[in-house]
Amino acid sequence: MKVLVSTHFAVEGKADLYEKFLQEHKTPFVRSLPGVKDYKICRAADCMVPPGKALRYEFAAIIELEEGADAQTIFASPEYQAFRQRYIDMLEPYPGLYWGYEIECKPRKSSDEIRSAA
Repeated sequence: MKVLVSTHFAVEGKADLYEKFLQEHKTPFVRSLPGVKDYKICRAADCMVPPGKALRYEFAAIIELEEGADAQTIFASPEYQAFRQRYIDMLEPYPGLYWGYEIECKPRKSSDEIRSAA
């Protein structure tokens, strides 16, 4: 399965506005793009930070692509780039967009199986 992960921060004071935009506009738009199988957004509520470091609102998008879909074709398209202009001012510069593949893992073991193997 090919997935994309996008991580970014909202400009100070715009996190709630961006979340509302995600709910009402961006999520339905991205899910409608050809080649996008699913699109989910997470917003950090808390994190463990060193003393003296401030918590910043963080958003992460997990985008699952259909078999054979090309991420660069989808997100470099004029349609997406025009839509991006509607929200880019709510985000700090240079949000990351990573693409890759799900790592195949061994089937889940029961607690008893794990203990007996140790």
